Amino acid sequence: MLEEGITEAGSMGSFMAAGTAYANYHVPMIPFFSFYSMFGFQRVGDLIWSFADARGKGFLPRAAPPDKSET
Repeated sequence: MLEEGITEAGSMGSFMAAGTAYANYHVPMIPFFSFYSMFGFQRVGDLIWSFADARGKGFLPRAAPPDKSET
């Protein structure tokens, strides 16, 4: 189990490495990147896009509470 700190870029880098490990090296790993942000994917959106381009697989759950307008 790999646990990263609160830096979004470092955490996303580890998520990308684990998520593309099978596509590149045939090493099965299951990455989880749960983020808590009131701004959504503004800072990591481009990294998530490149993760998808690299054929990465993983889970990206949102850890923020729902908006007040959704209730």
